[in-house]
Amino acid sequence: MAMNKEYIEDRGPGPYQYPAGIIGLGVMNFGWTFGITFGFLFIILSAYFINHIYTKNIKNNPLNNFQSVLNLIISLFIVLSFPAIIPGELTNVFHGLLLTKIAPIVLIMIIYKQLRKKNA
Repeated sequence: MAMNKEYIEDRGPGPYQYPAGIIGLGVMNFGWTFGITFGFLFIILSAYFINHIYTKNIKNNPLNNFQSVLNLIISLFIVLSFPAIIPGELTNVFHGLLLTKIAPIVLIMIIYKQLRKKNA
């Protein structure tokens, strides 16, 4: 809200609901010069990370067992969440990704591994 009140042209009353995005978050935390640099570096590093995840878990994934399918699903959620960090609120994107998508799949993976150990 502080970023919106300061930099958005609409200076009307009431709460401001525009997310600052990753570059705006950098500006709020580090100032104009370092903030914009931080925002673009974060985007570039995230793109390399997403490319690595795509190459390792999606493009070259043989899908030969249940574990690899779950890894594929987690990778797809991560890859599809990346564009939301540019215009969206970083913490909202990551909390939603971790709590509603990745955590349940990781729980399934843990239960699956425990059942395989028990049956082996």
